[in-house]
Amino acid sequence: MSGGRGTFVACLVSLALLGVNAAFVSGTVGFVHKPRKVLETDHYHYIDMAEAPPGRAATARGREAPFCYRVLAPGLVWLLTSAGVGVNDGFYLVTNLFLLSFLVALHALLRREGATGTEAQLGIALAALVPGAVRWYEYQYWMPDPPCLFFVTLAVLLIRSGHQRALLVLSAVAPLARETYVLVLPVAFLCAWRTSSPRQALLRTAPLAAVTLGVLGALRLGIRPSGGAGLLAAAQEMVPFRGRHLLEGQLYAATLGTFGVLFCLWWLRPERLAAFVRRRPEDAVLVVATYLSLAFANNTDRLLAYALPVVIPVALASLRFVSGFGVPWGALAAIVLALQAFAWAATPFHELGISVYAQTQWTVVLALGACWLGGRLLMRAGLRAA
Repeated sequence: MSGGRGTFVACLVSLALLGVNAAFVSGTVGFVHKPRKVLETDHYHYIDMAEAPPGRAATARGREAPFCYRVLAPGLVWLLTSAGVGVNDGFYLVTNLFLLSFLVALHALLRREGATGTEAQLGIALAALVPGAVRWYEYQYWMPDPPCLFFVTLAVLLIRSGHQRALLVLSAVAPLARETYVLVLPVAFLCAWRTSSPRQALLRTAPLAAVTLGVLGALRLGIRPSGGAGLLAAAQEMVPFRGRHLLEGQLYAATLGTFGVLFCLWWLRPERLAAFVRRRPEDAVLVVATYLSLAFANNTDRLLAYALPVVIPVALASLRFVSGFGVPWGALAAIVLALQAFAWAATPFHELGISVYAQTQWTVVLALGACWLGGRLLMRAGLRAA
């Protein structure tokens, strides 16, 4: 399939996946629903920000850190409201455009990594059924993460492709969405280090770091927050909290609850983990960095979604490996897609405190545990036969 046609098909598939998520959410709260229907509060910061030019929110809530530094999405909505679009309509449009861009960029990354067209379409379907990657933002659609998810995925694609100039341009804009974009810095450095000396890798990455950190620094110098907790204060609260509730939902949320069947596919060959880290250290560090970010925020699945540009290719590689033991790839794809859809549907979203106090879904644990065990047994039987 040619590049243009492949991109067109990816857009169609992505639109269908967005439609499924939006329709699922609308069954509970409607499509462009009002802020009060969401049982969370973070979105009120961004709504206040969108009612004034970037960095000039009129309310203390709109100037609270770290929300006040995430100016891109509210700024775009402010521009749309200047053209007569309502605030909620503007956020809904911006969020879905960036979610579409995220899935299409992920498709391009998967193709760049060697996936076939069908494999790449499966990959974005699995990603779209990660509740914290797409569905949550159809629910709480005022958030800054959809732009940042797109920017991180596109940055990984540009790093892989060696498009340094485009990466620098992207890095002048992406930090305006959310500070999470800094995850790409160690990825860029380690990717360069694999093909050059540490000194050359550092020199190549330095401009990228200067632009990214410069933008983040400028935001903090230009916007005076009205309050909010710093990183150290957040860590002092969140690390003990996650430790206390580790077996009450936090462990589940950080594994099967976030990634579903992708987690099973990632760990289908744990004996290959060391080889993977040696071969792709930049991928390993992106996963580790996303997990470390859990120490500074109370959400789990939405933070870990930034690892999808790494998790999805590994999952597809595991699926490809298992199909080598005589099971048709199409049958395996149907099974994992059904399991992911089951986990997605079983994960609640419209419950008070659900983004902080995760609930272990034992039917999901049993179904995905059986999937992992079945895959291991299939591989063992195939290896013995060989």
